[in-house]
Amino acid sequence: MLARKKKNRGKLLGGAIILFIAFPFFVFIFAKYAKEKNTAQIQKQEPVTVVKGDMEQDYADVNRVEINGQMKKISATGGNIENVSGGEDQSFSDFSGLPKIGENGNESVQQERTLFSQDRKNVLVQIVAYDLASTKKEDESESVVLRKEEYRCDVAQKKCESSNLFSQGYQGIEDVSQIWWSRWDAQKELLYGNVVGDDGQSVAPVYICDTKEKTCASTKKEVSSANVPNGFVSPSLNKLVTINQNDKVNEETGNSWELALYSSADLLGPLRHYDLSSAITKNEDVVYDSVGALVWDSQEEKIFFCTIGKIFALDINDGKLTLIYAAPADSEENSVYLDSSKIFLSADNKYVFFMESQELSIGEEESEMKDVLKKIDLERNNEVTEAM
Repeated sequence: MLARKKKNRGKLLGGAIILFIAFPFFVFIFAKYAKEKNTAQIQKQEPVTVVKGDMEQDYADVNRVEINGQMKKISATGGNIENVSGGEDQSFSDFSGLPKIGENGNESVQQERTLFSQDRKNVLVQIVAYDLASTKKEDESESVVLRKEEYRCDVAQKKCESSNLFSQGYQGIEDVSQIWWSRWDAQKELLYGNVVGDDGQSVAPVYICDTKEKTCASTKKEVSSANVPNGFVSPSLNKLVTINQNDKVNEETGNSWELALYSSADLLGPLRHYDLSSAITKNEDVVYDSVGALVWDSQEEKIFFCTIGKIFALDINDGKLTLIYAAPADSEENSVYLDSSKIFLSADNKYVFFMESQELSIGEEESEMKDVLKKIDLERNNEVTEAM
């Protein structure tokens, strides 16, 4: 989530962050678009675009990167890039039961989103058919939706059947279209989601819904101003967090931040509150600061999270908050942007991964963007190196 007063030039992160409704990281993308579109991407080795397993691609428990259009995964040893397999690349063209993707008559059929189950044995796929002529217009917002379809697919059998888990009515939710579902426990038939406001911001209340009984538990309505960052649900699905930032979204940073930790078994009240106020960036160059994304360690005892230019570690046992990375200060030659919408942790809890973009000046009116995947070695005094 990025907003600055100076150097208002550049362009969107190289490789346009993959489509879909860009909820908590919308501010980051919007700020990039506000820059002049005269930049060219510098390529070093292979161009890298980080894909977070959260609300966008739903790889909440697995670290993924996209390299030259091919999905890869970060190994547990912290840096080795491996191929994905078995539908992990989200290409389901060989799955039976799904409609054919592409142009068909007067329709343009597209795969809008996917959500893997916690055990990764199943995946929910949403398909949207657009009026083909409307998709040819320069303004993408004028695309006309003809219909939306949902499918539940067995990954091993590569077989799909019609579903309505995303769109069916749930007791206690007035408008299910305002809910973004980010986690799915297929064995227990539970969906985890939260409200998305008119400004595209992900906020409380958080819902856990029984897809069979169509009933939901939720956090209290009076904390609806609380931010729900990417990665808010723990790997086991037993815990979740919200963050009250006491701010005006995208306009004014709050004076205090508080993280609320919940048990998924009881959303009526938090288990504990944590003061994150010391993480707020107080700098005249920063218009708006926010927690964009977080990731849990495998023991669910630590949470790592990103703000506009910093990364912190929170120990949920003793409440200790530690700064583990701060982006370099801007210079006349370049500016550095930390993508606060994405953060990874290797499976062995040794490395934190994040994406950083550098805007390099190549003339009075021109600049170039360089996107770099970096990692923090937690066992070597938070040493930071390029991951690729």
